[in-house]
Amino acid sequence: MFDRRDIVEDELFLIRDSGELPEITYHSSLYYLTTDKDGPGLILTQDEQELLQAAALERCQQIILRDLLPENRNLSLYRGLRRSIFNWQRYCKCCQRMGRQIDEAFRDRVAHALAEFIQQEMIDVRHSKPPSKTPYFLDSSIYRGSSPTSITINFPDGNLVARYVN
Repeated sequence: MFDRRDIVEDELFLIRDSGELPEITYHSSLYYLTTDKDGPGLILTQDEQELLQAAALERCQQIILRDLLPENRNLSLYRGLRRSIFNWQRYCKCCQRMGRQIDEAFRDRVAHALAEFIQQEMIDVRHSKPPSKTPYFLDSSIYRGSSPTSITINFPDGNLVARYVN
């Protein structure tokens, strides 16, 4: 016999430690737990389904924030701001498919991290450091020595706005 809680916890661990596509890992876990002939054949409770969803969304959040941390810009794990935008859009769609709301506190955290990222990018470039794999959507005058008083960035899907005020 199997211990239901241990099996679900194993899947939670796999989702939280998944690679770049936690939503796929989430669906793989659902399949294994409920349908796979080699799986336990569980009928998941609402609480168990919500735990699995939360783990997938948490992993999505980690991936988004990873590429917004200025200290990661020169590391091999860094994928660039464009990738972070793409992952934000993926996160929003994942929330929608799961019937969950976008976490407003997380939205604010991402907007703040994006503004800090851009602020650090501007400072570095002004001090003759090379720009990172950077924002394709920012006005190039930022990199030509101008000193804008503020920058507003709207993510393409309209779900996030970040503002940097100099």
